[in-house]
Amino acid sequence: MKIAVLDGSQAANQKREPSNCVAQETEKTIWTGNPSHYNEIGGYFIGILLAPLFGLGILFILLIFIGRKKTVYTVTTKRVMTRTGILSQSTREVSTKDICSIHLNQGVFERVLNLGTVKIGSVTSEVKDIQFFGIKDAPKVRDLIAKYRQ
Repeated sequence: MKIAVLDGSQAANQKREPSNCVAQETEKTIWTGNPSHYNEIGGYFIGILLAPLFGLGILFILLIFIGRKKTVYTVTTKRVMTRTGILSQSTREVSTKDICSIHLNQGVFERVLNLGTVKIGSVTSEVKDIQFFGIKDAPKVRDLIAKYRQ
């Protein structure tokens, strides 16, 4: 029995047999967003009223703004996720294959402002529903989720 030792250039030229590995589709982010400022108009109004009280209103508005920015909604080719929290974070996700329903809620003013809430129902008992509250272009987001639902 003869054993051949190949150097680096010879090994690179050797043909490799195809492996039995199945190529997996990589996950791609399709859409990401935050709740709209319009959802917080009441909170901003209260903050303005409280502004003369030792700057308490400014702190209130700042907390609303940071909380809104720290709420992130994401749709990928494989999952739908929400991540919320300022100091501690909470993440909820549903696999696109586990989505059983997609609902869009828009009131009169939300339709005028092109906002809405998309509610995603899951067949698993671990995560009941995920909501994208007060997002821009809600019908478009609903259609994207429906497109990638398996």
